[in-house]
Amino acid sequence: MNKHYFEPLTWLRAVAAFFVVISHSLRTSEIQYSPTDEASHFLPLNLLDLGSFGVCLFFALSGCTLFISSHEKINQFGDFFGFYIKRFMRIWPAFAISLFIYLVFIEIFRHFYTADKSFWIAQFLNEYSLQNVFQYLSLTFNIYGPRNLFIGPYWSLPVEFQYYLLLPFALLLMKIRNFGFLSPLLFSAVLYFLFREPVFQWDRDEVFQMGFTFFGGVFLANYHRSKTFRVPF
Repeated sequence: MNKHYFEPLTWLRAVAAFFVVISHSLRTSEIQYSPTDEASHFLPLNLLDLGSFGVCLFFALSGCTLFISSHEKINQFGDFFGFYIKRFMRIWPAFAISLFIYLVFIEIFRHFYTADKSFWIAQFLNEYSLQNVFQYLSLTFNIYGPRNLFIGPYWSLPVEFQYYLLLPFALLLMKIRNFGFLSPLLFSAVLYFLFREPVFQWDRDEVFQMGFTFFGGVFLANYHRSKTFRVPF
């Protein structure tokens, strides 16, 4: 049995994905697709904000699972490169392919679509430059912007990758005697401080605002590893 695989975490991923799908489905009913449409709001589910909760859960699970799979492998700065390459290849190829498909689609769409170009359809008509494409492909568009230029949910990809860049430093710090449990808490606190007292001017600040979710997952995984108490499925 793979000691790095925990079935309950897979179930939690499914729950998080379900919440995100429900949230995006609700938003499709809140948009005016034509001047005669009336936007609707299903208040009970909107109050729960399932989409935000699902994203937070995804980040926490990411921190948790990466700690479980990587904490024994990161022992010095020389171990960073392999970790970064593996994480980059996990995210970037699929992202690049999806962006290419989207760019091809919007060029075809612009050419053939001749009806009303207001309301929701305008998102497919945004002007963009080659520089914008490189900002997205380099996973830095949350730093330099512009936000929501292509596909809105892309926003979480650079945030996730930037947490990957920080994680090996947190893991090394956790190996210092009597500092293990404090390391993820320190990273969470520093990131949230940068959100509340912005030192850097980024186009989007979710990487600071939500850092406690990712490093909270790291904290919980470290607790799970070091304590004998186990929460049943």
